[in-house]
Amino acid sequence: MNKRHSPKSPSTAEFDQPDYAPQFKKAPPAEQRRHDQTLKRIRGRSKNANGPRRIQVTLEQSLLSQADDLAKQKHITRSELVASSLRLALAGHRGK
Repeated sequence: MNKRHSPKSPSTAEFDQPDYAPQFKKAPPAEQRRHDQTLKRIRGRSKNANGPRRIQVTLEQSLLSQADDLAKQKHITRSELVASSLRLALAGHRGK
């Protein structure tokens, strides 16, 4: 270790104090809004104007386990698997 990074360095001395408590400041409102909007755009959020709807579906345990295994294998969420499966089923139905 060199002098600059030694544990007894004056630049890090405050962190060695037993009563040291880091100061966490709240983000400014504009930055918080930008952060919140970014979170809304993350994977799983629909870019469709109608937006996602939460539904309740009852499935056999073995079918649910198989679906979860496939979703994990494809690195997608269960919701994404169900949505893509419904799209395929509907596309096949329209073709008949």
